[in-house]
Amino acid sequence: MKKLGILCSGGDSQGMNACIKTIVNCCHHAGITPVGIYYGYEGLLSSSFKEISNEEVASIGLLGGTYLKTSRCPEFFDIKNVEIGANNLKKARIDALVVIGGNGSYKGAYDLQKFGVSLICIPGTIDNDLFYTDMSLGFDTAVSNAVWAVDNIKQSMFSNNRVLVVKVMGRKCGHIALHVATVCNASSLVVLECPKQLTDIIKDVKNALELGVVSPVVVMNESVPFSLDEVKDAIEKALDIEVRCSELGYIQRGGTPSVKDRQLAIMWGVSAVECFKKGEFGIALGYTNHQVRRVPLEEAIHSEDVFDQELYQHFLALHQK
Repeated sequence: MKKLGILCSGGDSQGMNACIKTIVNCCHHAGITPVGIYYGYEGLLSSSFKEISNEEVASIGLLGGTYLKTSRCPEFFDIKNVEIGANNLKKARIDALVVIGGNGSYKGAYDLQKFGVSLICIPGTIDNDLFYTDMSLGFDTAVSNAVWAVDNIKQSMFSNNRVLVVKVMGRKCGHIALHVATVCNASSLVVLECPKQLTDIIKDVKNALELGVVSPVVVMNESVPFSLDEVKDAIEKALDIEVRCSELGYIQRGGTPSVKDRQLAIMWGVSAVECFKKGEFGIALGYTNHQVRRVPLEEAIHSEDVFDQELYQHFLALHQK
């Protein structure tokens, strides 16, 4: 019987469990043995392999995180360790591997190919920084969680006429910040893709106050070159108004995946097993123009960084006098 390995790598994201469940179910329907690889590439190096039954994953689809656990594995940057991982798969007679993760995970998968491993990759990262696909698993839920948090904090800020400065996740990619700022009607957006100085943030807040906004909101990506306290102090000094800060952190990663993330998880899980059955490997699954697509893994890794300029212009339009 053929064996298909499943591995999650890097940061966990909502939808990973729904995807694992889908792959496991589809494998059993097709007479394929699904093998879980625990703790990402660390588990690959230590042969932490286990066959998975349908019963084990019956209730995981609605949970955040990953049933298979995950890790960041710096040892996998060493090509000698990559070869060890590939040999462990061969010893376990695993015919192909599905990797669910972000850009770092994709690079590890690409290296595994050099040692004869058949690969299928699925984008799983809240950062949405794999630019060959419109969305990745967890992004929609992470944005929704952040919007929920900002909306609730704003209610308190409004009661006290305070400015709110919020830092969201995303590493060096500003997609989460852009979507949260637009939906929450923030007064200022600070991302690496559209650089700003502290004076620009102050100008945005001042403009909002002049337009009658009682409690302006500033949304920052976690990688911008200002701390929350620096932004807070600059606004308070320039505008003589109270400012409160919040770093949302891991609340963005947890919780039940959204309908969109569960749909993507199911579509990609089904597609991954179809690819395995057809012998289509060295590919990354994506989602563009409302359709699942399959692209060469190398193309996915080297896809050009794309920032949603159209949505950014819509955000700017909300604050024009």
